[in-house]
Amino acid sequence: MAPVSSGFMAAPYVFIDLPKTGNSPLLSHLAKHLVWNEGIVYLGPLGDRQRHREGRPDLSVWSPTRRKQIRFITGPNVGTSSHELTGADEGRYFTVLRDPADQWVAEYNASRDRDDGLPTFWDWYGDRRVNQTTRRLKVFLSAKTADEIAETLKGFWFVATTEHLAEDAPFLLREIGVPDDYAARGDPEDGLDDADAALTSDIYPATGRTGPHVEMTDEIRERIYSDHIRDRQLYELALEWRASKRTRYGWD
Repeated sequence: MAPVSSGFMAAPYVFIDLPKTGNSPLLSHLAKHLVWNEGIVYLGPLGDRQRHREGRPDLSVWSPTRRKQIRFITGPNVGTSSHELTGADEGRYFTVLRDPADQWVAEYNASRDRDDGLPTFWDWYGDRRVNQTTRRLKVFLSAKTADEIAETLKGFWFVATTEHLAEDAPFLLREIGVPDDYAARGDPEDGLDDADAALTSDIYPATGRTGPHVEMTDEIRERIYSDHIRDRQLYELALEWRASKRTRYGWD
């Protein structure tokens, strides 16, 4: 797949939004320039409520001409056919994956921000299901196996990783056709993607720390790597795919 030129293209960009991957500043930047429910749409209940609050029509009644103006699609109801919303034959799919240990610590700290009564990390972690990123991607991609997920992600337009997102963002933004003056607001573990969109006019506002957080330790990292083998494998593959696509697109 050849890199996409800046500016409006018929094939929309479709973003698989995985939690606690530090992508909210990027999405907020896109929303600032593309405008919610004009150049960017959110597929899911929060997007539906946002459109209702703003007096905008449901996506189902948008005209073909209006749908063609959609450049970026995201949300929990996104799937491998979401590009068809615009009438396009294909889409430029991408996502952000995160080291599973860092992701779980970020998940706990975000939950702690919302609930000061949360138990200790290990008590909380004991109730979690393993390989949640793999499970979520099975739903998004309508995949049955981890191998099928990997094969689909390998064919994505781009797979970014949280630790390199600030480096990749300017290239991603230029390809999408918006200004590339992006600056990540703080560390990706700072809860930037934890806001309750139902309470705001924007779906991806930034939030800050409010409660005491657990810090990463060797014990936590080793335990999570052991428990979430499939998620760890996907992340390692993502690092390879990212490097390959950057070289292919001339981003190095």
